[in-house]
Amino acid sequence: MYKDRGAIFDAILHRTLDVNQIETSDHYDKIKERIRYLPYLEQIIDSNETIFKYNSKANYYSKIQADFLMCNYLYDQNLYVFLSENEEGNYFCKSFFPKTNRDYTIKQPKWTLLYKEKIMLSQNKKIILYNRSDSMDGEETGTIV
Repeated sequence: MYKDRGAIFDAILHRTLDVNQIETSDHYDKIKERIRYLPYLEQIIDSNETIFKYNSKANYYSKIQADFLMCNYLYDQNLYVFLSENEEGNYFCKSFFPKTNRDYTIKQPKWTLLYKEKIMLSQNKKIILYNRSDSMDGEETGTIV
C-alpha cells in the first residue's frame, strides 16, 4: 500500500492511517521510534539545544540533505532533527529520529544560537523563542509579535 517510510508519515499526517494500520505495516519496525517521539516534535524544534550547520558530505553514509542538524535530549534519548529552509526563508523539519550507533554530529560545525522565532500559522502570529542578539533590542524571549 505505502512504498516507503515517507509515504507512511504523510498518511499519518493526513489521517488516512489509524494506529492499527500503522502497527501492521511492514515498515513499522523501521519507524516505530520516530512515531513514539512524533507528538514531541514541536517541543523538540522549539528547544535551544545543540545546533550544527549540517554538511552532508561529512556523513557519506546518509542521503539526508539538510541545512541544520539539532541534537536534543528528550526522555532518556538523544534525538536528531534535520532542518531545511524553504523558498520563503522559513525552516522546517526534513527528518528526525532517535540516535542509534551513528553519530551525525561528527565533523559538523557547532553553532551558537542567538535568535529563534516560531511562526504560528493557525494564529497568524510570530513568537520569539530565543533572543540573545544585541541587534534585536526591545524584543524578549516568548514575545508574540
